[in-house]
Amino acid sequence: MSNYINKLKGDLYEIFILNHILDNKIYDQAWLCKDTPDDILIKADIDIKRKYFNNIRNDFGADIIATKNNKVIFIQCKNFEDTITIDNLAGFMFLIANYNCEGVLYYSGKLSTRIEAIKTNKVKYINLQFDNTHLALLNLKIDNFYEAKKDISKEFINNLK
Repeated sequence: MSNYINKLKGDLYEIFILNHILDNKIYDQAWLCKDTPDDILIKADIDIKRKYFNNIRNDFGADIIATKNNKVIFIQCKNFEDTITIDNLAGFMFLIANYNCEGVLYYSGKLSTRIEAIKTNKVKYINLQFDNTHLALLNLKIDNFYEAKKDISKEFINNLK
C-alpha cells in the first residue's frame, strides 16, 4: 500500500478508536493528541519544555490522551494487517516509562511474540478490528490513476516527436 494510504489507515483508526471511547464512555474525556487542551498536558507533566513539545505535539508516542478519575491515560493506536513489533511501539513504551503513567494500546492485526512476552500491567492491550476494505479499493484507484497518468504522459510526449 502507498505511504498515503498507510497514513490514512492510521488516521482513520485513531478517529475510530476515539469515537469508540467517547461513545462507550470508557474515559471521562478523550482527545486526539493534537487536540488535547494544554491544562491536561500540564497535569500529565508534559509541559516541561513547551517549545520542544509544540514541535512534536502531533506525534510523541501517543495518539489519544484521555482522563479518568483525574488520571491521564496515554493511548496508542495501531491499525496493522501484519504483526506489530516492539519497534512499532518504542515511542509509546518510552512515553509510558518516562512519565510513569498508564497506557492503552488499541490494535488490529496481531502482536509479536516478543510483545506478548513482555506485557506489563502498565499497558492494557485491546484488539479492536477495523475494516480496511474501502482503503484497499482507494489504494487500487490511486494506483490506477497514477498508471493512467503515466500512460497519458507517455502518449503526450510521443505525440510531440
